[in-house]
Amino acid sequence: MKYLLLISLFLGVIAYAEPFETKVLQMGCHVKDSTCYATLSAKVGPGDCQHNSIRWYNNSGYGKAALSLMKSAYLSGRKVMLTSESCLKEGSKYPALSTVYLEGSKGF
Repeated sequence: MKYLLLISLFLGVIAYAEPFETKVLQMGCHVKDSTCYATLSAKVGPGDCQHNSIRWYNNSGYGKAALSLMKSAYLSGRKVMLTSESCLKEGSKYPALSTVYLEGSKGF
């Protein structure tokens, strides 16, 4: 049992993603589903789906807040700080948005 706990803690540390500063170059949402995307000035995400486009679902309060922050950054030309800990879904070539901060906001 001790080993299982240690392995879980170790995997939790590996899954943590450092925040990455980048600029939003383009953004939008798909009409057919709730997927939104932002094209960034640099590649982000874990190795198996590292890309310069990050995706998230807009069908929750958190997704709508992320859309608002990304839109604010895009329209003002400010940089965002974001993390991606996984791919959008298994087999996807796009990273999933985990956190986003607008440059100069609290917590950045």
